[in-house]
Amino acid sequence: MIYSGGYKVIEFKNNFKVYEKMKMQKVVTSIQYRYNKFSKGDILISMNQKRSNLIAELLEPEAPNSYVSFGIIKTSPNKELPIYRIKNFNN
Repeated sequence: MIYSGGYKVIEFKNNFKVYEKMKMQKVVTSIQYRYNKFSKGDILISMNQKRSNLIAELLEPEAPNSYVSFGIIKTSPNKELPIYRIKNFNN
């Protein structure tokens, strides 16, 4: 079990025009920390690397160029996103 924060969607909007062939979404999230069990095949990405700012831009749900904003990760109100923030993780 790993102590991690899950992103819960508390506000959701998807009534935007299609942009770059993508159905955009805008979310506001809250992070809820708890112990989670991760499965074989789940990917842990360290922020302790060159260009980690790109990781944050793609995975932070509220970022304008994120996978959530561009609708690659579909969501709806009150859903928990499949993205977790892990505090002080040691390999």
